[in-house]
Amino acid sequence: MTQDQTPKRIHPLIAIAAVSIILVSLVGVAAITGIIPHSNSTIAPANSLAADEANKEGNMPAMNAQSAANKADTRADAEARPKQ
Repeated sequence: MTQDQTPKRIHPLIAIAAVSIILVSLVGVAAITGIIPHSNSTIAPANSLAADEANKEGNMPAMNAQSAANKADTRADAEARPKQ
């Protein structure tokens, strides 16, 4: 009596399911630890030190007007947002 030995391999659908669970878990860990930013994230100023020095010297009047407009927009957005 001989038995046919079939190689034991994982089914492709099981492999795909395992990979998808691992990827979803990694994305969840990244979101919890802060690697993936959330929707309420803020954009840091790109070159705030250089802009501050230029504002002190008065070399960039257009930048001052733009900064004031951005601050006004930010305040309006903050006031319009419901408190949590």
